[in-house]
Amino acid sequence: MRLGLIDLGSNTVKLALYQIQGTQFTPLDFQARFVKILNYIEGDRLSPEGVQRLVEVLVEYQEICREKAIEQLECFSTASLRQITNQAQVIAQVRQQTGITIHPISGEQEAYYNLLGMRLTAKEDSFLGQDLGGGSTQLFTWLEGKPGPSESFFLGALKMKQQFVAGELPTRQEAQAIQQKAREVLESAKAFDGLSFSTLYLMGGSARLLKQLLHAPEGRISAAELEALKERYLEHPGQAKEEILAADPGRLVTCVPGMLVILTVIGLFGVETVQISSSSVREGWLLDWIHRHT
Repeated sequence: MRLGLIDLGSNTVKLALYQIQGTQFTPLDFQARFVKILNYIEGDRLSPEGVQRLVEVLVEYQEICREKAIEQLECFSTASLRQITNQAQVIAQVRQQTGITIHPISGEQEAYYNLLGMRLTAKEDSFLGQDLGGGSTQLFTWLEGKPGPSESFFLGALKMKQQFVAGELPTRQEAQAIQQKAREVLESAKAFDGLSFSTLYLMGGSARLLKQLLHAPEGRISAAELEALKERYLEHPGQAKEEILAADPGRLVTCVPGMLVILTVIGLFGVETVQISSSSVREGWLLDWIHRHT
């Protein structure tokens, strides 16, 4: 069967199309739109403008699915709708206007799907994974052949920009504030105490952007390279803006805040190398869906 999967994130809304045969799947197409849902949250509610923007993208994706002869369309939301108080109202309105049912997943579920997806590419008996999104970041571990501690944190790239950065790119002082906040939040997760990893497996759009900026076609980056990029961007914001816009204009304001969260994780776990993964939360969700339906 041909299945479409919409991943409703805080920064982007993605559509992934798959051919499913038994327990195997093959990617067919991928689309992404920068909706920046977090910018439409007023207080603790998603605004009518935000709902309408979301509906517009979902209708566009429905048309793509019709053109591609997709037989079934599923949709889940991550941190984008996790904290809003009008979540049920938004889901009902979207279903009424589009026929699409949004299935919100918790931070714990997201970390679990991240782990399932990462195991497609990370084959070690033990590894540390991170999924950096717009509204949250998930840390998850695989220890001696079985799931280890995992947790979701509201440390997304767009969320850090909103909370700490006044302009397009953070100043050095704002960067320090982001890393201090990230360190405080991550250190409060006692389940990870005493763990260290030489390699961090990283997934998400911000991760793929770093792969471009550091000209790493294989996706392997040293912690020192990433730290040097951060320093160069803080020292030369004009150059940083030019390079980010050339690589991925939609991530101009989230690139450096996301990098700062990643570097905080690197420091806390003693990471020496970052491996950018092609896997995502979508593949984990899909693996779980296939398991439940077969």
